[in-house]
Amino acid sequence: TEACRLEWSRVLPDRIFIRENKSNRPFYLPLLDEHRVVIEAMKGMHKQWVFPDRTNRGPTVDPRHDEVPGTMHSLRHTFATVGAEIGIPDDVIG
Repeated sequence: TEACRLEWSRVLPDRIFIRENKSNRPFYLPLLDEHRVVIEAMKGMHKQWVFPDRTNRGPTVDPRHDEVPGTMHSLRHTFATVGAEIGIPDDVIG
């Protein structure tokens, strides 16, 4: 949910500010160069939302896409796997 409703104002040069995580507290998610490449590619799609919906009027609500298998949650697992493979410490991935 946090990723689907991520606003550009929360994307900082070295981290993403999550207003409220599963523990109901603010959290800063560190951004590596590899993440910034992906995030930068999203710029220009929408001025407020990092992941706009298909109508380009609001945030993504249902992130499933016919041409892309999986869900945002499966992408979270992929992020963790890739992070572990490139040596990101477990406590940062967590």
